[in-house]
Amino acid sequence: MQPPERRLEIAGDRVRWVHDNAPVVEAPLGSVLALLRDRLGYDALPDAMPEGVRFLRRRGQAVVLALEDQPQVRTVRWLTDDSPEPKGEGATYWTVRLALPFVVMVVAFFGGALTGIQELFYRTRPLRNADDSLSQPNMLNVAASGGRPCWLCLKALTTDLAPLPWDEKIREIREHVWGATFNRSADLRTGQSSYWTVMRGLDPRVATIEAWEAATREDRFFPLHVAWRPDGRSIGQVMADMLDTVAPPELPATADGLALLVTECASETVGPRRRGRRRL
Repeated sequence: MQPPERRLEIAGDRVRWVHDNAPVVEAPLGSVLALLRDRLGYDALPDAMPEGVRFLRRRGQAVVLALEDQPQVRTVRWLTDDSPEPKGEGATYWTVRLALPFVVMVVAFFGGALTGIQELFYRTRPLRNADDSLSQPNMLNVAASGGRPCWLCLKALTTDLAPLPWDEKIREIREHVWGATFNRSADLRTGQSSYWTVMRGLDPRVATIEAWEAATREDRFFPLHVAWRPDGRSIGQVMADMLDTVAPPELPATADGLALLVTECASETVGPRRRGRRRL
């Protein structure tokens, strides 16, 4: 007695499970493959998770990290209002101590390297879930650019991050953001006013650097009580958009698309053998 025949049939954008020549169930190919992908386990990162990473999204070589810095007072070099130059040689700076709320940086990588897609936000509470909202900052070096409302300028970070372990990548980014000068590089690169200019009228305590520093001396946690302007997006939305930009979803949704994937896999498997036979 022959055992019952069981097979999968793929036609168009549908997958059908057939038992004894009778269809049992069917579903969209894209949905089946997405479920299969979600059930596969893999290491999110090959190294230890860097300090301060709150969320991580990954698709192949693309990685998007959400970094969160706790409220604190930072000593920074900030461009003076009367600086003769907006950046570089000839620019003049204050060295000031400024209180900050929770600072969230979302950074997209590909192959371990920066992609130029990164944003910076404020929050008055720590991140808890992907639906948490974000606020726009009041910082130099942050301006709207390329569809990124809070684009963070990292152009002066020239270190090649690709070969570094992940904790060192993040350390390099943090040291650059807080150790470099705060100037008008973002204004010049984007043609837009930085958020330091945009937010000057938001609250008297951050209207000037002198006021900001004075408010810091009085209460180092005052930024947690400032009504920062809402960005309108959640942390999950920002990360998903960055991931789709750096690495658009590539799961096939039709039989033709799956056939191309099978062909690619077959060529990768058979190719070296064929090349080996030609060398003999």
